[in-house]
Amino acid sequence: MNLFCSLFGSNRQNKFVLIKDLAKSRVDKDPMARALGATPSTIDKMNQTMLLSLPEATIASIIETYAVYKSQGLYDTEILEAHEAEHPVNCATTKPRPLTLTNYIKYRVAVEHGHDAPISEYFIEHEIQKSLEFFFV
Repeated sequence: MNLFCSLFGSNRQNKFVLIKDLAKSRVDKDPMARALGATPSTIDKMNQTMLLSLPEATIASIIETYAVYKSQGLYDTEILEAHEAEHPVNCATTKPRPLTLTNYIKYRVAVEHGHDAPISEYFIEHEIQKSLEFFFV
């Protein structure tokens, strides 16, 4: 994958399709999301800025970065430490140990979206897998 294309080209547009598909799947199957009035049609009406505020965007973006660095031969811990350094959080929460891709994403979703309606570990893990498939990791 070419980093320039992933950030600025057709892959960027496809990334929004991925985010939208993941979010629609979650709100369709998650009773908590339905209870809060979220529906797949709500997701369809979101613009790109709104989509970027969703947990699915956090997951897809981390996986996208992971895929780029992985293709360059970096180790998982190097990738995740670099991501954390580039996107520091201002809270007392510490990074998970062991630092695995799944644990790191769960941590980032909790830190960045903990104030929102909760997203279950099942959906996070499902979305990680779908994003890995999307970015061919």
